[in-house]
Amino acid sequence: MDIVHEIDVTNQQHQAITKVRNQAFPEHQVPRSYYKQLPHMRALEYKNGELIGYLGLDYRVMKVADTVYTVLGIIDFCVAKPYRSQGVGSAMLAEVAAFAEKKNVDFITLISEHHQFYCARGYQQVSAINSWLRVDEHTNYGVAVEFLDQLYVKPISGREWECGHVEWLGYMY
Repeated sequence: MDIVHEIDVTNQQHQAITKVRNQAFPEHQVPRSYYKQLPHMRALEYKNGELIGYLGLDYRVMKVADTVYTVLGIIDFCVAKPYRSQGVGSAMLAEVAAFAEKKNVDFITLISEHHQFYCARGYQQVSAINSWLRVDEHTNYGVAVEFLDQLYVKPISGREWECGHVEWLGYMY
């Protein structure tokens, strides 16, 4: 798997990401390689020169109750249909975790409806009030404050995730 800084992603890679992302998320198709905002990095998995897995990585701080964490957020994680249920996604998550362990990262975070998949890979479901910048189609709609139970966190640095209000300090992935 290649982890590429966003500024170094080629036009060809953007086109391949757009194709895989739009196929994986048909209800959220857009004519670009990201949905809400450019991520800081891209993790790209290839087989025989074809992009078969993709995820965006967003590095930031988040505040939970009175505690600030450094997090590496996973955005738009998808595997091309012919390669699903073959361990590609699990391998990509393991590589992201290994990458994060070498960096200043307290937790890997993501939003998902796939509870069993993520819990089986060391992620913990977090249910709490969350606040984030609501962004859609390059427009800011203000700050949302809602209860969410689809946030998953994976401890990396040994710190424990506090209970309390989760402040994203930016947009939600």
